[in-house]
Amino acid sequence: VIVPVYNSYSDLKRIIEWFVKAYEKRKDIELVVIDDGSVQEPDYCIDDCGEGLTFYKKKNGGVSSARNEGVNRSRGKYISFLDSDDIFTDDYFNIADEQILNSPELELICFSYRILKPGKNRLLINECMSGCGKDVLSKFFIKNMSIHICSIMILRDVVVSTDIHFDENIKYAEDILYIVSILVAVKHVVITDNVVYQYDMKEGSAITRPMSKSALTYFKSFEGIKILSSRCCDLSVVNFFISTCYINVLR
Repeated sequence: VIVPVYNSYSDLKRIIEWFVKAYEKRKDIELVVIDDGSVQEPDYCIDDCGEGLTFYKKKNGGVSSARNEGVNRSRGKYISFLDSDDIFTDDYFNIADEQILNSPELELICFSYRILKPGKNRLLINECMSGCGKDVLSKFFIKNMSIHICSIMILRDVVVSTDIHFDENIKYAEDILYIVSILVAVKHVVITDNVVYQYDMKEGSAITRPMSKSALTYFKSFEGIKILSSRCCDLSVVNFFISTCYINVLR
């Protein structure tokens, strides 16, 4: 599990406690924390938080560079991403195990998840299925399923062998571009209705923040998504998804 951190050590403490609890029961997991040049230090010692946790501090370069660094530093067969203010459920690894044992060739798991907003609680439950990444991509494009960068678990060899990485020059929708890149590359995907990820959508997050100059990189992401997906999806489906992306940004 790769967690980028920037001045959010108070939130990270909850993730560390979750991981320590999981690590007491199994030793085949790791938590990779990448500090992206924080100017605030934690009020606790990360080195004392237990085994299985590795911590790296780097020069500030943005969340994409931190995630890329986390992939490079990780050692596990499968990788997943978790934002410092979100959390996985206690049965996260056990549910992943079940999917992997049932499908030895599995390259990607897409979990269901929960969104928390002020005063709201929304469950995004996906219909269970297995197939190739291109079929899942079409379902994602026509809004028949929901995917978040933190609701997937990826075979690390896929990322390394295809050189898929987060574009560090893009500040917005870079996670969607990454998801599309993965789906185009994989052949064995499982979608599960198990809710294992809780996304805490706060005011001021990238999705709720007012438009800025750096937000123009949304359009670079959308162009990349269109180029990648046009090779394997019906053009009308691709155009529908891109259109909804533009509408969400501009409204």
